[in-house]
Amino acid sequence: MINIAKNADAFEIETLRMRLAEAEQALEALSKVTDLTAQKHSQEITAAEKFARSILEQATDAIVVCDADGRISKASRAAERLLDNSLVGKQLADAIPMEVMPPADVHLSGGAISSGQILDIALRRNSLHGAEAEIRLPSLHDRHFLLSAGPFGDELDGCIGCILTLTEITDRKRAETQQMMLVAELNHRVKNILAIVQSVAWQTLAANPTPSEFKRAFDGRLRAVSLAHDILTQGRRGYVDFEHLVERSLAPYRGGDRGARAEWSGAPLALPPNTVVPLSMVLHELSTNAAKYGAFSVENGRVEIAWRIADAKVRFTWIETNGPPIERKVSAGFGSRLISRVVSYDLIGTAALDFSREGFRCTLTFPVPHIRADASQLLSANGPLPVH
Repeated sequence: MINIAKNADAFEIETLRMRLAEAEQALEALSKVTDLTAQKHSQEITAAEKFARSILEQATDAIVVCDADGRISKASRAAERLLDNSLVGKQLADAIPMEVMPPADVHLSGGAISSGQILDIALRRNSLHGAEAEIRLPSLHDRHFLLSAGPFGDELDGCIGCILTLTEITDRKRAETQQMMLVAELNHRVKNILAIVQSVAWQTLAANPTPSEFKRAFDGRLRAVSLAHDILTQGRRGYVDFEHLVERSLAPYRGGDRGARAEWSGAPLALPPNTVVPLSMVLHELSTNAAKYGAFSVENGRVEIAWRIADAKVRFTWIETNGPPIERKVSAGFGSRLISRVVSYDLIGTAALDFSREGFRCTLTFPVPHIRADASQLLSANGPLPVH
């Protein structure tokens, strides 16, 4: 009996030892599996981190990742170049203070929203796309951006922060602004040209009662207005050199050689758009008068044109020589009245017309047209603006 009991105890002990060994093997295998899983998970995390860093380094847009407290945890190189500063560890509202105009399909009270409000929107699992933004920093006051923002989640689909992307659209905004200015300028010019044409038509009709006389006079004045606008559209920066206006206006009368019938000289003078049409009309009236009655009506007649600038005023002279002698006192016609009216009202100046026996003389005096400094420098540096 004693031997049987001992054998039973030994059997149980051996069985227990074997079970313990199996359990140890199972634990060892489980540990290996756990280690492999953890290693794989760690490798996946490392690969994801490397991939994310690569994106942040290569991205051309400014990308910023924030935690739930609004602290920047990651930033692309483009973002740090844009802000000219290290961003990681700083509060979004302090590092990138923004004023954002949400798109029309996003209904938010109060209009523009701040960096802090952008974070709140993202943490509520909402996204924002195509919002125009300005960064309220002195170095970026004239730059414009498109903002996209959305929630940043973890493995358990919990929202742990937000990710923001800023795409610069400064060039586009400047182009849009320039387009708006051009449209406004076009509207202004169209209204002005219609008013000018209407005024010239009525006054020409009053001075030329027959249809043939009206057509001849009106066509010439209309061509002068058209010439002025043609020059304006071909000139750079909206400014025209006065010498080119003179040259184009006298082209039908001067002959093949520049000095054969007309000669001109003067200081560089840039004309803003509002003075080109009036001066074109004045030159047309002077040229037409010379062709009908003065120096351009005879073979040897000449016109000498000069202008100079002194005391912030332009003094322009038109002198005709070798033309038909003026035998009697000439009464002022529509052309003379037009010159006086245009110089007085459009150029804020004066016009003196002298119908002496030796030849007609016209002297205009008006303030130097106001232009930007860059247009003046452009003329002095590069010479006259080319108009073909």
